[in-house]
Amino acid sequence: MRNVFLISALFVALCVCVLVRFDLIRLTVTNNCSNCDLSNTNLSGLNLQNADLRSANLSDSYLYNTNLKNANLTNAVFRRAGLHWATLNGASLNGADLRFASLSGASLDTANLHGSILQSADFRGVDFSGMNLSGINLSQVILEPLGRSKDVPVFVKMINTDLSTANLTGANLRSADMTGANLENANLTRATLRNAHMAGSNLAHATLIGATLINTDLSTANLTGANLRSADMTGANLSNAKLWRANLSGANFTDSNLSAAKVLLTALSKSVLCRTLLPNNTINSRNCPNN
Repeated sequence: MRNVFLISALFVALCVCVLVRFDLIRLTVTNNCSNCDLSNTNLSGLNLQNADLRSANLSDSYLYNTNLKNANLTNAVFRRAGLHWATLNGASLNGADLRFASLSGASLDTANLHGSILQSADFRGVDFSGMNLSGINLSQVILEPLGRSKDVPVFVKMINTDLSTANLTGANLRSADMTGANLENANLTRATLRNAHMAGSNLAHATLIGATLINTDLSTANLTGANLRSADMTGANLSNAKLWRANLSGANFTDSNLSAAKVLLTALSKSVLCRTLLPNNTINSRNCPNN
């Protein structure tokens, strides 16, 4: 009985391998493999520009430095796939499943990510500049700098990116360049934005409860109506920023620069002030230890 079970299992495995092999040949010959099973397949370095991979299964596949420019990847499954340094410019990833996939260093210029599932995907070092990511769910996504040890780190870029109403809950955007980004009504609860460059960004009505903005450049940023309750703004540059009607309760402004910021001093009554440069160019240290 045991031998019969083993033979059956080997037969099933062989059939799966044959099917995957057939689909791989189909892809390389026709550049069209919608609904194919390419899971656990090494597609590294292939030129798949304009390929049709709609609803294809590429789970656990390796696509290092693969050219997928303008490819149709609608509803494709890339769970745990390795897309390091892949070219996805102009690709349609609408509805694609990218959970736990690694896209570190990938090129995504003009790619369509709307409707895609991005939970725990790795986007380290990716340039999203100018892209429309409004309403997208980037919670739990890895957006840290790319590079370790002595390597020069490659930081995530979101220059002039539209992230309005996006969900960035708990996202790690340390040192990201978000200059001029539109984050109106975005959710950045508990997000890490330490050393981020956000000059001129639009954060009107954004939620930044408990967010970390240590040494963040928010000069000339629009934070009108934003919720910064309990946010850590230590060392942040808020010069000329707009903070009208913002919730600053419990926010820590130690060593922050609020020179020429548009905010009423009464709005800072429940904030932590220590060596804080106020809009009227005076220093307030009321909450410094031993003060």
